[in-house]
Amino acid sequence: MPEVAVTISPPELNIFTGRAQQFTATVTDTDNAAVSWSVQEPNGGSINSSGLYVAPVVAGTFHIVAASAADPTRTATATVHVTLKPKEKEKDKDKEKDHKDFKEVDKEHKDKDKEKDFKDTKDKEKEFKDKEKDKEFKEKDKEYKDKEKDKEKEQKDKDKDSKEIKEIKEIKEKDFKEKDFKEKEQKEKEKEKEKELKEKEKEKEKEKEKEAKEKELKEKEKEKEKEKEKEQKDKEKDKDVPDKVHHLETMAMPDASVLANEAPPEALNGDAAGRAFIRSTERPAIGPVPDGLAS
Repeated sequence: MPEVAVTISPPELNIFTGRAQQFTATVTDTDNAAVSWSVQEPNGGSINSSGLYVAPVVAGTFHIVAASAADPTRTATATVHVTLKPKEKEKDKDKEKDHKDFKEVDKEHKDKDKEKDFKDTKDKEKEFKDKEKDKEFKEKDKEYKDKEKDKEKEQKDKDKDSKEIKEIKEIKEKDFKEKDFKEKEQKEKEKEKEKELKEKEKEKEKEKEKEAKEKELKEKEKEKEKEKEKEQKDKEKDKDVPDKVHHLETMAMPDASVLANEAPPEALNGDAAGRAFIRSTERPAIGPVPDGLAS
């Protein structure tokens, strides 16, 4: 990512004391073209937020600084050479001339009348010094007041720029917090939905397991019932076989009169009622056992 760059126009300036000059700043590699202006030296004049510079009342070399609002660490510096106005130079020359004339007059007065002229000279010198002091005091007072005004104005511009930067930061922080909160909220909702889906899947699996177990139990109960029915039928079958065999034996036994006619006399025995008995060694055949009764 390219770094923010700042340039100042003009990069160097020669200007008289008290004069004004408009500076411009160009910011590249960012959408925010705003800059904050300042004078590096405390007594180097003043500059407002739009880049209008006012030179101080004293001569010297000073520096104008433009800092990017997007990245305050990225700055550009212009050099300003402030010189006295021509009139002020003439005033200094006039002062030197007046002082020279004063010395000549003083010398002349001393030659003419030392006592009188000396006194007058002292008075004039005192008056002159008082005027110079008063003038110097007024100039210094004015310079001090101008500096205070410049500082106050500079501080106001800085406060204004700082306030704007602070507001921009607050807006960015607010947007970031809102975005972060929405993302967290969205993640929480997704987690809850995922949790609900898992719970529903678990419930479905439990229902399926329950249904499978119930089905298995029912099948086992049916098998048990079938086994019981089969055992019951087998018991009933085993119970009926001896009775059926006895019945068939009785039904297949021949009549006593038939046996008497067919059997030899030595083979027959009887009782007083004329009932005939078959010897145990001569049991009649009863024929084949019907299907279902054979063991």
